[in-house]
Formats: sequence, C-alpha cells, structure tokens
Amino acid sequence: MQVNKVIGKDGDYGYTLSQSYYIDTILDEFNMADCQPATTVFAIGVILGSLNAAKSSFEADNMAEVPYRALIGRLSWLAQCTRPDIAFQVNVLARYSIAPGRAHWTQAKHVLRYLKHTRDVVLQYQPIEQLYGYSDSDYAADPDCRHSTNGYCFFLGGSAITWALRLQKVVASSTTEAEYYGLGDASKEAVWLRELLKELGFGDRLIADATVIFGDNQGSLALAKNPAYCQGHAVDGDRRTRFGTVLT
Repeated sequence: MQVNKVIGKDGDYGYTLSQSYYIDTILDEFNMADCQPATTVFAIGVILGSLNAAKSSFEADNMAEVPYRALIGRLSWLAQCTRPDIAFQVNVLARYSIAPGRAHWTQAKHVLRYLKHTRDVVLQYQPIEQLYGYSDSDYAADPDCRHSTNGYCFFLGGSAITWALRLQKVVASSTTEAEYYGLGDASKEAVWLRELLKELGFGDRLIADATVIFGDNQGSLALAKNPAYCQGHAVDGDRRTRFGTVLT
C-alpha cells in the first residue's frame, strides 16, 4: 500500500491517517461495495458466542465455503492500524474463526456496512504534547467462558496512537476486579510508551509529568490508589493486579 494513500496533510501543522482506499478494496473484494451503510459496528442487541456456531451439517458445509477468516484478517489489519472503533467487534469475531456460524458471518458483513458509512473517518494529529490514556473492561461479557475483556487506548497529538483488547485469563469476581485488571494492563502500556518516547528524545517534553490513565469505575481507582485495599476480598491481590498500584 502506498504511503500517500494513508498519510494526509491537515492544514499547516497537522497530519491524518486514513485507510479509506483499503476499505474500498475490502468492500470490492467481498462484494459489498453497494451495500446499505450501517451506523453501528454491530447490529444492536447482538451477543455472539459458540451457540451461534453452525447447528447442522448443511449450515457447516455452507459456512466452509464462506471466506470468514479472510475477512477477519482484513478487518484485523484495519483495526490494528487506523480504526480503533472496530477493534472490539473484530476481536469478538476472531474468537470464532475455527467454526463460525451464519450469525458470525452476518455480523462480520455488518462491520463492512459500518465501514461503508464511516469510510472517511481519520485519525487526526496536531502538535499537542500530552500523553494520556483510557482503560475500560466489561464484566463477564463473554457468553462462553464468562471472562471479561480489557481495553485501553492512549492518545498523543490529540488522537489515538496505540490501543488493544484482551480477553482476561481469569474469571473476575466483580466489576471492580475486572476493571482493576484492565488498569494493570493499561499501566504496562503506559510504561512502554514512556520508555519509547524517552529513547526517541522526547522525554523532557512529553513525559516530564505522570501519565494520566482515565477509568470509569470508582472501586478499581480506589484500589489503584491504596494498596491496602488489595488485602480484602475485592481482588486476589497478586503481583499482576498490583502493577498499576505500584505505578500510582
């Protein structure tokens, strides 16, 4: 892919990142160029799980002919490079790449319809020297294993520079615990970003102060600020969950 098809100029000082050309390519490849645009990444109210897998040999045979994994691969590349807004849904769809059902395929195509609607969305960067991040977790939302999913996103220059989603390896016993695990993961990313900026010579300007990570759960924020709370029953208190506490 040519660089000038991804990087754009925004006025005198800013730049944009966009993969609209790549989106057009995907839509053409999967015969969705003339699809009806959608305003949401997934259809409202849809929860995907293993129960949506093929329920008959006929459906399984039909799904074997569907390029599900090829589409997930294309969407994953897009989500990793310039489209954090589809990252969660693509992460969910990728969990069922081995034996997808018709419902999984329908929702994968719904993501394409959303991309048709948001084709011209860009990441817009300006000379704003502030590094900060957001952390969030759902609680027991995976219908198969009841694990929670962590998500974080860090901003620099006024737009997202790194983001990730991970299914937790343990079953959280509460929303607070799930959110606390998420803060731990986000804290590790913050440390990595700070070290990278230091290596690049931006340490004095960009990381002179602490890197703020925003969360929306008061219980997990209280745990991060006071290690003594970890001795209670809210979280198991192991070293992995305490990572964010040590950095506070």
